Amino acid sequence: MKTNNKRKIVGGISFLFMIALAFGAQATEMGMNYYHETMMRDGSHYIDRSPAQVAMDLDDISTLTRNVKLYANPFFDENIAWVEEVASIAKAKGMHVVVVMNTEDRTIDDGNWNEYRSRVLEAASRFNGKADEFLVGNEIKLHSGWSPQEIKDRVAPLIDETKGRFSGLVSYEALYWEREPWLDYPGKVYINMYEHYPSFETNVYETTGRMGNRLAIGEFGELTDGGDGWPVRDEWAQADDIRKRWELIKQTGVPVAYIFTYREPSHETGFGLVRSDGSKKQAWYVFDGNSAATVAPKYIAPKQTTFVTQEPKVTFVPKTTQTFIASKKTYKTTFVAPSGVSRLPVHISQGTLVSDKTVGDCRTLKFSTRGELTQVQVCSKDGQYELSRQYGAEGVTVTVGAGSVDSTGGFAVFKA
Repeated sequence: MKTNNKRKIVGGISFLFMIALAFGAQATEMGMNYYHETMMRDGSHYIDRSPAQVAMDLDDISTLTRNVKLYANPFFDENIAWVEEVASIAKAKGMHVVVVMNTEDRTIDDGNWNEYRSRVLEAASRFNGKADEFLVGNEIKLHSGWSPQEIKDRVAPLIDETKGRFSGLVSYEALYWEREPWLDYPGKVYINMYEHYPSFETNVYETTGRMGNRLAIGEFGELTDGGDGWPVRDEWAQADDIRKRWELIKQTGVPVAYIFTYREPSHETGFGLVRSDGSKKQAWYVFDGNSAATVAPKYIAPKQTTFVTQEPKVTFVPKTTQTFIASKKTYKTTFVAPSGVSRLPVHISQGTLVSDKTVGDCRTLKFSTRGELTQVQVCSKDGQYELSRQYGAEGVTVTVGAGSVDSTGGFAVFKA
C-alpha cells in the first residue's frame, strides 16, 4: 500500500511563479492508476484479479478515460509477466498504457542500484511494443537515503539508456519532494501530488509555471484517512475535494493527470476511489463521463499584476476564473417540472440553474454559484426519495421536496 509518508507532505513556496492561461487552453486528459490490481510486494498481489476481472475493470475505467497506468516491481519476474498480460488486455481495448517500475519492499542504495538498473532495462525490453510509455521508477525518494539531486543524477542517465530498449516515451515519476531537480529537465516528467488542498493549489500552479507541457501529474487524490490530525472525511466531502482538484488541474492545461487509484485494498489506507468490496465511492461519480476528461473549460484572460518582494520585482499572472455556460434563470423559490420524480419542487439557497435532467427514476440537477458547480441527484426508490449531494460549493443548500443537502450533510431520505 502507499506509504504514510505522503501524508506528511507540507506545502510552501520558495519563489513566485508566472503562468499564462490563454482563452481556450488545451484540454487536460484524465488517467486512472490501476495500482493494487497490478503491483506485487514480496512477490504477492495486493489485490488478486483474474484476466476476466481485469477486463471488466478496464471496461469500467474506459467509461471515464482511455489512459491507464500499471505498476510493477522489477525485482519480481512474475510481477512483470502479470503486468504484460494486463497491458495486452488494455491495448486490445484501445487504451493508452503507461507502465511504471515501482519498488516498495526494499531500500534502493548503492549496493543494489546496478541490479535495479539492470532489471529496469530488462523490463523495458519486454514491454517494448506492448505499452505506450515506460517510467523507469516511482518515488525513489521514499525508498532511499539519496537526496533528490542524487536520485536525478542516477535516474536521468537510466532514462537515456532505456530509450535504447523502449521505442515509446520514457520518463520517471517523482514524488513532490523530489521535484526541484526535475523542473528544468528537457523531457516529460510525471510528478505525484498529495498535499492538503491549499498547498496542492499553490504547488500545481507553481510546478506548471516552471514546466509547462513537460509536466504530467502521475498521481493525485484526496487524503481520506484522517492521518496527521486531519479529520476523517465522509464520501461527500471526499467527492468535493477530488472535483475541486480536478477543476484546478484543468485550469493549468496540464496534458494529463492520473487519479490515484481505482481500487483500495482496505478502507484504512486512504487514497481510494472505490471501497475494497468493489462498490464505488462518490468520488468516482463526480466526473461527468468522458466529457470531464476531454472538454476544455473556457477562460477569461487575467490582467497582469506586479508584486514587490524581497527578490527583484517579478510579474505574476493571477489565476483565471472559469466561465460556465448556464441558464439565466436563478432559483429564488421553487421549480416544478412536468412529470415523475422531476415534479418535485426545488430550492437552492444561492445559485443559477445549469441543467436539469431526468433519466428513469433519477433526476440530476446542476447549479452554478460564484463560478463553482453544485450537483445533486434525487431518485425514487421503494416508495420514498433519496437525495444525494454529489459535489458542490460550500455554503450552498439544495432542497428537493422534503429533503435538503449541503456541504455538511450529503444525503437525505424523505417520503414520496
